[in-house]
Amino acid sequence: ASDAHHGAVVVWQDRRSGISDKLYVQRIAADGTMMWADGGSPIASTPGYQYYPQILGDGAGGAFIVWQDNRDGVGYDIYLQHVSAVGEMLLQPDGLPLCKATGHQYYPKIVPSPGGEVIVAWQDKRAGNFDIYAQRVNVLGDLLWTPNGIMVCTTEFDQVDPVVAPDGSGGAVIAWSDYRGASGFTDIYAQRIKWNGGAVWKQNGVPIAQATNNQWNPQIVTDGKAGAFVAWQDRRNSFYDLVYAQRVDSNGTRAWTENGLPPAPAGANQYYPRMTS
Repeated sequence: ASDAHHGAVVVWQDRRSGISDKLYVQRIAADGTMMWADGGSPIASTPGYQYYPQILGDGAGGAFIVWQDNRDGVGYDIYLQHVSAVGEMLLQPDGLPLCKATGHQYYPKIVPSPGGEVIVAWQDKRAGNFDIYAQRVNVLGDLLWTPNGIMVCTTEFDQVDPVVAPDGSGGAVIAWSDYRGASGFTDIYAQRIKWNGGAVWKQNGVPIAQATNNQWNPQIVTDGKAGAFVAWQDRRNSFYDLVYAQRVDSNGTRAWTENGLPPAPAGANQYYPRMTS
């Protein structure tokens, strides 16, 4: 993430201590100087694995970092830390727990909210199947929504791989891959969450793409008007994956062709889309 001074803050998984991956963070100045501890500063000193770090610059030389963590030895939980411009850990030592519900919580994603706050979304197995949950946190580390997160989508079968974009009004647009319908294939759904945690669109989300076979690996960016652009891999032609994209407006209405538009001509596999607004 940018450090807002022409440098960067970097986080990574690191197995220097043995069999368990731990997280380290470093700030690099514009001239390449390492500004914090030699080899990086550890995020947490707890036992267990620390996986899947995601980072968001705080605009003042530091960063927010969110990850999944099994320090309790059973399921994975979601933790957050705010690192200052000088490498100080500003929240609880070893991280602030965002969700310690029963079952696994995986793959957190983080976006900014006004006033230095952040919104985090993840996939959550507390109810047996994977669902999508989210939490909003202020600069003091206070959890602003329901403890262990609000329900974004808890419909039948699994909902996985959430991605998040800010809606510009203190909330967020969240998209994910969704197995509802018992076909064994995934579609792409999305939901807009208000600043207070309330859902703006239809309960359990609106469809972004429901073509045949799999639509998966979604990516998202804001459209600047409280909606979002979503792109994904798509196997509707049965032979190979293509990339498709869709815009969903602030009301949850698909603005383009019903199941999305292909940004590149067909002819061979197209994988792992990325976007920027």
